[in-house]
Amino acid sequence: MNDKTENDYAQKFISEAMPQSNVISRLQARTSSSNADTFSFILSGSRMSKKDDLNMWRLYGDDSKGVSLWYMVDDELPEHFFLAKVSYAKNEAHAELSYLSSKMGKGVCGRNFEIRNLNSWLHFFKPSEYAVEEEVRLLYEMNDGSLLDTTNGKWIYNTSNGIIAPIVRFPITKVDSRFPLVLERIVLGPNLKERGINKEQLLLMLKYGQINVTDNFEITYSDINSYITNNSHSYESYS
Repeated sequence: MNDKTENDYAQKFISEAMPQSNVISRLQARTSSSNADTFSFILSGSRMSKKDDLNMWRLYGDDSKGVSLWYMVDDELPEHFFLAKVSYAKNEAHAELSYLSSKMGKGVCGRNFEIRNLNSWLHFFKPSEYAVEEEVRLLYEMNDGSLLDTTNGKWIYNTSNGIIAPIVRFPITKVDSRFPLVLERIVLGPNLKERGINKEQLLLMLKYGQINVTDNFEITYSDINSYITNNSHSYESYS
């Protein structure tokens, strides 16, 4: 949960576009009554156009001292998974949400028109300020009431927004892989310490952990060499 307000963005947009409609109140009522045991988990990534982007390294790669993971996506996602590009507003207008708003609440043969899986897809809309990220989201919805069993009781505290939240973990080994993404490449950040040694250590970790990777998996270095932090080391010998 990077931004604790972003989950409300789409609902607020639709509500403001349809101030006299009860669509949102019905949506919220349906959510609380039918999905009391539903938990949504989001894995955020970016399109390949951002695969070695300095801003992304600085914002989400521990100021370029982390790693970037590339994944191959299965053609068919398992049940309860949704994968899509995030839709961003443009100049305070959001054409896709405006279109949805124009269709929602209309009567068809005496019945209200509603959009299937709307609760799920509302996670894929964000304000224009985030457009530079070109985010792709993998959404997993767990609605079988097995939260603690699936997470093994693992909860985290987000120091940036002060929220405690559970995380969900999936086996990713060659003998038991229930995750729909397969690791294709690990890119070591421009200012990751001891890149040569850590590359070999990561290869050992993947080998002995029997982690499921693609046939052409590799570990490489970022091509960015112009961003130096105070804790940077020289990497010429690793190039």
